[in-house]
Amino acid sequence: MTPVLMPASLPSGVDVDAILAAAGTSHVYAPAADAPGLQQMVQKAAGEGINLRIVVLERDPAAEEQLRDLATTVGKQEGGTVLVMSPHLSGTYSDSIDRFQLESAQHLTHTGSPVTSAEIFVDKLGKPPLPWTGFTVALLVVVALAIAVGTWLNVRRHRLAAPVDDAGVAAKTTDRTETEPAGPEQAGPDVAEMEPATLPSDGEPIAR
Repeated sequence: MTPVLMPASLPSGVDVDAILAAAGTSHVYAPAADAPGLQQMVQKAAGEGINLRIVVLERDPAAEEQLRDLATTVGKQEGGTVLVMSPHLSGTYSDSIDRFQLESAQHLTHTGSPVTSAEIFVDKLGKPPLPWTGFTVALLVVVALAIAVGTWLNVRRHRLAAPVDDAGVAAKTTDRTETEPAGPEQAGPDVAEMEPATLPSDGEPIAR
């Protein structure tokens, strides 16, 4: 079944064409007080190889997802990486940075100051991501080696203990043989060799 693509939900009253026209070559759409500082962050991002555009709205939308949809709409038309901020929310898009790294940087942008938030965003994206794949592979190799070594040691220990166990069984068998009670031939004088009791005339045995 073919999935149904839902249209982007943009913040109320936002005109994407007006934003793109106003941003021009500065790549910044924001209140005049924040524009100079944000332009510096765009230049800083360019130095890190990031083609950044910043959009600042003066009011929060009904849902934070609307800022992500706005960032996606701008990014699809202009390309690069887009950061959209409102007083308490933010949204991002990038055609060159993976979503995990992008959202990790986005979560740090709720400072209340667009310039400070943009600077944190750029600094976070400028750091190379941790090589989690390499760490995972290395950890799996270490675990596999530990299991292999543990198995080998257990097998070796059992093999070394086996002769001792056999000798112990033999020793126990010898001890048991030596301590067994004598057989009938060693139990005492033969009953047949015992002198019969002499009976008196009245049938009572005479004590010896």
